[in-house]
Amino acid sequence: MELPSPLSLDKLIRFVELVTERPIQLCRRDDLLDVDMSGFWHEGEETNRLLHVGDRSEFAGEMNILHEISHVLLQHDPEPLSGEELAVVFPDLDPLKVLHGWRHTKLRTGIEAEAELLADHLYAQIRSGKREDEILGFGDVIG
Repeated sequence: MELPSPLSLDKLIRFVELVTERPIQLCRRDDLLDVDMSGFWHEGEETNRLLHVGDRSEFAGEMNILHEISHVLLQHDPEPLSGEELAVVFPDLDPLKVLHGWRHTKLRTGIEAEAELLADHLYAQIRSGKREDEILGFGDVIG
């Protein structure tokens, strides 16, 4: 995949929308901290919803978004949410209608580490302003 260069969060979001053929809806949800979540990807029928905690800094909030975008780009399979998590994430939705979701917690599984590595790389590209020929491709990052 060829990322836009120079890269920005807005350009990355547009790129992911083109690749997945689904719009991305960002939703800041600081109440996710109540169930120890910093982000959540909900793959709806027509939209990828990225719920994220704004956290205490702009950097942390952007990293939460980049982490969830990384799950989308890496095409990670969603894992089920607990009833408590569902009640916080979707308080007005029947839990039986939540088909796909990916939660970003402090748990460091291999999949979470992979998404975090890609998020770190994307953040570095956004902040670096490097020319296109100086930016590593996905294969260089995730092997």
